[in-house]
Amino acid sequence: MAGTVLFLIAAALAAACGAVRVILPPTDMARVVGSNVTLACVVSDRQPLESVQWKHQPVNSDAINALTFNENVLSSHAKYSVVWTYNLTVANLTHADTGLYRCTAGGRDHDAILTVVDLPANVTVDMSGEAFIGERHNLTCHASSSFPPPEVTWLVNGYGEVWSYLTLDLDKSMNGRLAECVLSYRGWDNAVRATFTIQTLYRGGYANSGTVFDNPGAILFPGASSLTSGTESSFSAIGANTVLKAIGTNTVLTTIGANTVVSAIGTNTVLTTIGANTVVSAIVANTVVSAIGANTVVSAIGANTVVSAIGANTVVSAIGANTVVSAIGANTVVSAIGANTVLTTISANTVLTTIGANIVLTTIGTNTVLTTLGANTVQKAIGTNTVLTAIGDNAVLTAIGTNTVLTTIGDNTVELLFV
Repeated sequence: MAGTVLFLIAAALAAACGAVRVILPPTDMARVVGSNVTLACVVSDRQPLESVQWKHQPVNSDAINALTFNENVLSSHAKYSVVWTYNLTVANLTHADTGLYRCTAGGRDHDAILTVVDLPANVTVDMSGEAFIGERHNLTCHASSSFPPPEVTWLVNGYGEVWSYLTLDLDKSMNGRLAECVLSYRGWDNAVRATFTIQTLYRGGYANSGTVFDNPGAILFPGASSLTSGTESSFSAIGANTVLKAIGTNTVLTTIGANTVVSAIGTNTVLTTIGANTVVSAIVANTVVSAIGANTVVSAIGANTVVSAIGANTVVSAIGANTVVSAIGANTVVSAIGANTVLTTISANTVLTTIGANIVLTTIGTNTVLTTLGANTVQKAIGTNTVLTAIGDNAVLTAIGTNTVLTTIGDNTVELLFV
């Protein structure tokens, strides 16, 4: 009898003192259907008589279901597991897993919302009409087949934000600016980005400074040959031994180096520099290219594309529409980069066969071979001497280290870490 009383007194004292502390509580998170997620609830100083429990309250339900008690799983072992002390992993997410998750420790509740999402099948950005200076136009962003509906933020050149849609009063300074439609979910900022390059026009010519030719016909520069130009074009310098078969309407060319062949440059195109010994088969409408290096072959750069630099000795078969490429390094072969792709850096000596639509790549290291990257993929870093045969749709890779070989990473994979 005395032992029982002492036990009850000890339990009451432990509960009153609340020795257990949550040093890393759960936070709101969002993840795609089919992936796994780990909700944090890291505790310290837990006494033997104290407990840590996880509960789940589904959306539109008053019921709160017990999931774990300390390390013990009270519900499905295939769905839930306790990791370390006492994080909760929820596997193979479905929309039924959306809701409130509560970690209770030391008599205190710590809540977080988990949102299970279907990323949009496609995100498009369109402008209402042609972008003539002095007019007001709307940019609209459409995300199809997304659940739940995301929050929409607009960024122009990384500054400022406007919700839902973006209204622009166009002036000369807007030309070449990059507008981004950013989709976010509760607990997942910047989940999807779609970009649009603003190309402003005068009623009588191109918005940028320089000579404007309303109807120049065939203009021949010193040292150049076979140049046919469309209306409203401006040329600062075209080097010797250059062949331009067609340059479309509203085009600005700052410099095209010697021994260059350009088959076609489409409408509303801005080219700052194309280096010597370069072959460009087609650069289509609404394209901004800051630099294409010497000894480069580009078969096609699609509409609404921004390319900051394509290095020397590079072969690019196709860069798709609505693509932003900050740098493609020297000695690189790219067969295809799909639509709505953002590439910050592709290092030297890299071979890319295919990169699918809606992909963000921060860095791909030196001597890397990528056969296929599926749609809706985010790659923060892929290290040196890496071979990737296939990465499926909707995958997120934070880091893949040096000398790594990945044959297949399946669809809907999130937060893979290879070091």
